[in-house]
Amino acid sequence: KIDGRNFTLHSQSDDAVIHIADDAKIYAFASSTVTGSKSGLASKIIEFKDIKVGDAISVNIRIFADGQLEGFSVIVLPSNSNGTAK
Repeated sequence: KIDGRNFTLHSQSDDAVIHIADDAKIYAFASSTVTGSKSGLASKIIEFKDIKVGDAISVNIRIFADGQLEGFSVIVLPSNSNGTAK
């Protein structure tokens, strides 16, 4: 689930709400036509609004003393990766 700048991430039976910081870096991987690219992928900077429900993502987080989670970096992975935002 995406609500404002909050993700609810589902992993098996657990849910976690992660607030994404306003200054978070957000990247997406896309197919690359760059010669010599070993993975065939290239990253590009995107905006938070470009993330869609169902995208596979990786989020780097800070855990605060009160237990809140804040994302400071988000990577939208190629569609065949594990992990989804719903």
